[in-house]
Amino acid sequence: MDKTTTPPRMRTVHDAAEEIKKADPKTAIKEYRIRQLANDGVISRVMAGKKLLIDFDELIEYLKNPTAEKFSVTDTSAKLKISPIM
Repeated sequence: MDKTTTPPRMRTVHDAAEEIKKADPKTAIKEYRIRQLANDGVISRVMAGKKLLIDFDELIEYLKNPTAEKFSVTDTSAKLKISPIM
């Protein structure tokens, strides 16, 4: 059985933002937001030296279906509450 795997398309945050901007010149997605998604664990990230690399395909999939943002986080009296947004 021959299994071929496609390697992930890893991009720096800057390069990912540039590719999105090329596809959609009026996009509102900025480098800062992509970095936030990676740092929050919403999309996969890998450090390569000082560079933050993200899985570009995972980013695009997230942008098509942003399910991770269906929760709000509030901190009340040292207790963390996570509740669904209705």
